[in-house]
Amino acid sequence: MKKLTLAALLSLLSTLPAAFAQEAQEQVVRPGPKPSELSVVPALTVSGDGEARVAPDEATVRLGVQAQAPTARAAQEQVNRTANAILDAVRKLGVAADQIQTQDLNLNPVYAQNRPGDEGEPRIAGYQASNIVSVRLQKLDLTGPVIDAGLAAGANRLDGVFFGLRDDRAARSEALTSAVAAARVKAQALARALN
Repeated sequence: MKKLTLAALLSLLSTLPAAFAQEAQEQVVRPGPKPSELSVVPALTVSGDGEARVAPDEATVRLGVQAQAPTARAAQEQVNRTANAILDAVRKLGVAADQIQTQDLNLNPVYAQNRPGDEGEPRIAGYQASNIVSVRLQKLDLTGPVIDAGLAAGANRLDGVFFGLRDDRAARSEALTSAVAAARVKAQALARALN
């Protein structure tokens, strides 16, 4: 095995950048294919729809209370009393505390209309407060009793009952598989028609 002296090694290393620069310059100078020479790959885009129908295994009931009073504090206290009564009524049905949640607390001024000929800013006539109690149920047969108990406790709004799945991965997978199959059928029909 031949040994390189330090001077020979340095000499060799000093020629490498020049060699790389010359090769890079040659590559830059060489022209590439013209746009007209590039091969065009035909593409076909299709879409597909799919759905999976499964029975829900949970429901969310949204009960609301709305109150109006001359002062903000009075309106808020009235809403809080009713919301607490709703919470107690729902808990008595056996719904776990971690499945009950208060949401969407709002407090807004209520303005009096100016009389004809009155000038200036409208005056505040009172305040309106609202609160939503959301109840998540895993026993669907409790949906009706929860609504009845909430209304009996003072709820004056029912913001909806929403049904869903605790784990929707299997249903999503089934819907996606159906969508892909529908897209494939479209693609194959178009490919045959276009030869």
